[in-house]
Amino acid sequence: MSSQFEGHLNRLRRGVSTVEVVHAPHDRWPLRNRTFPSCSHINISVLDSSFDPPTLAHLALANIPLSKAFRCTHTHQTSDCCAFHAKLLLLSVRNADKSLKPGDATYEQRMDMMIRLSEDVKPDISAKSDVDERLSVEDSNTAVAIIDEPTFVGKARLLLEYFREKLSSFSDSDGIFHDPQNGTESRTLEPQLTFIVGMDTLERLCAPRYYSSEEDMNRRLTQFLSPDGDNCRVICARRITPGLPVSEDERERSVIERTKTFISSNRIAIVDIGDGLRSFSSSETRATVHSGSPLWKTMVTPKVAEYIAQHHLYSQASS
Repeated sequence: MSSQFEGHLNRLRRGVSTVEVVHAPHDRWPLRNRTFPSCSHINISVLDSSFDPPTLAHLALANIPLSKAFRCTHTHQTSDCCAFHAKLLLLSVRNADKSLKPGDATYEQRMDMMIRLSEDVKPDISAKSDVDERLSVEDSNTAVAIIDEPTFVGKARLLLEYFREKLSSFSDSDGIFHDPQNGTESRTLEPQLTFIVGMDTLERLCAPRYYSSEEDMNRRLTQFLSPDGDNCRVICARRITPGLPVSEDERERSVIERTKTFISSNRIAIVDIGDGLRSFSSSETRATVHSGSPLWKTMVTPKVAEYIAQHHLYSQASS
């Protein structure tokens, strides 16, 4: 096990911590390093996946602007409230559907690749932001973390606890945040999480089989998505999944029907990432590497491709 990640995994598995950030762009994350949110909340995108390996589709998901999915009701012309202030690539070491198989990348290797992917994530710059000119690719403010929780509802609870504690550490004993650029701000910063998923994940999120009952599912989803509950949102990207028993359109109609209440209330949004990217998947990438075809290099970023080649990953992978 890589010593870089051994401590993080051990703390998580022993229950010493619930969330382990294994890579952050700076010490003040999830705050931006040079600017301060101009609103009372901090928008954080969470891309939760198995990242085995991270693909260009993952990068496209991480780069979805908040404004592409949800209408902005903030009218202040110098506000950045309609953009993601921070981004998180999240790996669960306990998945509800999957376990490590021979030929899979280890969790440590996945974290290495996630860090490389994070270096290519772009900042979300709102059209109404007053900091547009000062942001660059290096300011995407993207971190990598691991968590030992299989469900989105459970992940939201643990992440909100983590972010509230982390944000409070940046304030003084009176709860006042000190903006290094513009002086003191006497207000509360509340994290708002937006989970970015594919259609297959949204389908599982609203499937009763992952809950004790349909009533339990409805109660948990309401808590997860309600402004009076965890106040989370979901951005779902249309994806192509080979081997479906129904067409993609049929699946989407079914999922939309089950989530229409949350879609109409601006809690779930469905977006496109492009016809080419929507077909990329980790399983297809692994199979292409295993086949010996060089086409797999077109499915991942150059940094991830270099890592896969260097560590001879997926040479024994199954599709």
